[in-house]
Amino acid sequence: MLTSAEFVDFIEKNEITDFYITGADAAICVKSSCFNLRKAKYNVCVLSDCVTSYDKKQIPEMLKYYQSKGCILIDSKELLKNIVFESPCSSRQIFVFYVNNTNIIFNSPINSTID
Repeated sequence: MLTSAEFVDFIEKNEITDFYITGADAAICVKSSCFNLRKAKYNVCVLSDCVTSYDKKQIPEMLKYYQSKGCILIDSKELLKNIVFESPCSSRQIFVFYVNNTNIIFNSPINSTID
């Protein structure tokens, strides 16, 4: 994720420090994203019910891996509840990022201020 200069510029310009990760490949894309974001000292929440894999048996092991790297595991219901109150990642701005192979597509904030 952090190999795109445009993406890094975007997150720095918008002072984004917290990421919520979902994905279709728990053992490759999601794993790499979590590792690199945590290595760069970002707060990372993985939506445990929004991660899958071609080998579903790997998911429990991958969830443990994400936690071992300092990621917080939450499910989508918990995220929705916490956005209204206080999220585990303390995010004030929510941006949507889609990771599609090596392309990162992002859009404007869902809600620019969450109090």
